Amino acid sequence: MSRKARPYIVSPSRINECIRTGVTNRTVATYHGSDDTTMCGHITSTHNGITNHIVLSNLLSGCTSAIVSSNDNKVRVMDLNDCRVVKEFGFAWPVNCTSLDPRSRLLAVVGDSTETLLLDTTTGKVALQLKGHVDYSFACAFSPDGVTLATGNQDLTARLYDLRNPSTTSHTTLGCKHGCVRSLHFSPCGNYLSMAEPWDYVHIFSVKEKYEKAQVIDFIGEPAGVSWSADDEPGEQGLWVANGERELTSVMEWQKGRRGGAKAVENLLI
Repeated sequence: MSRKARPYIVSPSRINECIRTGVTNRTVATYHGSDDTTMCGHITSTHNGITNHIVLSNLLSGCTSAIVSSNDNKVRVMDLNDCRVVKEFGFAWPVNCTSLDPRSRLLAVVGDSTETLLLDTTTGKVALQLKGHVDYSFACAFSPDGVTLATGNQDLTARLYDLRNPSTTSHTTLGCKHGCVRSLHFSPCGNYLSMAEPWDYVHIFSVKEKYEKAQVIDFIGEPAGVSWSADDEPGEQGLWVANGERELTSVMEWQKGRRGGAKAVENLLI
C-alpha cells in the first residue's frame, strides 16, 4: 500500500510564504503570508480527506490560491485572502498531485490511476487523457513554457509528454534506481528537471541535452521535499532538498559550481 504524507509545503516561486495542513477531526490549512499574517481555513471534514499535495499559484484567480490534492478524490482551490475553498473538482480516484500549466488554465491531475488527466479549470471538464504508465502516479510538473508535462509513477518511471503532440507514443521515459517517483520539478529557467525517489536519490536531468545527460545526488535519507530557488539569474539557481530521515532531519542546498569561471560550467549541472 502506498504511503500518504501530510505535507508541509513551501512554494518555490514565492518568498516567505508557506502553507501547511494537519488532521484532527477535519483537515485544516494554515497559511503564513509574506507580510507575517497567519490564517486558517477548513479544507474538508471527510474521514479520508488526507492532504497529499499543495501548490501555491496566482494564475487561477489573480490572487494567491492554494491548489489542494486530497485522498477523498477531490482537488480544491482555496483563496488565501480568507482561506476559503472557492472551487472543487471531483475524480474517480484519490488525487496525489497537480500542476498548473503556466500558459493556460489546464490543470494536470495524477493519482491512484494509470492515466493523467488535463482538466480545464474554467469548465471543470477533462480536456485530455494521457496514457503510458502502468501503476499509480505521485508527481507531475509542467515545464515553464508549458510545452512539456512530466509525470512520475510507481512503475519506476517518469514520462515526459510533448503537449504539442500528446499521443501515447510521443513521450520520453526516465528511469529510477530503486523506488517510485515522488517528486518532479522543473527549474524556473527550464534548463533542468529534478526527480526524487523515496530513498537516497535525487536525479537532475538536462533539458537542453534532451534528458540524456544527468547527475544523481546520492545521500542517506528520505527526500521529504525538493524545490528550486527562484533566483533571477539561471546560473545562480540552487536546488533545495529536505531530508525526512528521523536521525538526519535537515534541509540541504546544492548550487551550480563556478570552477574556471561561469562559461566553464556550461556542461555541469549542479
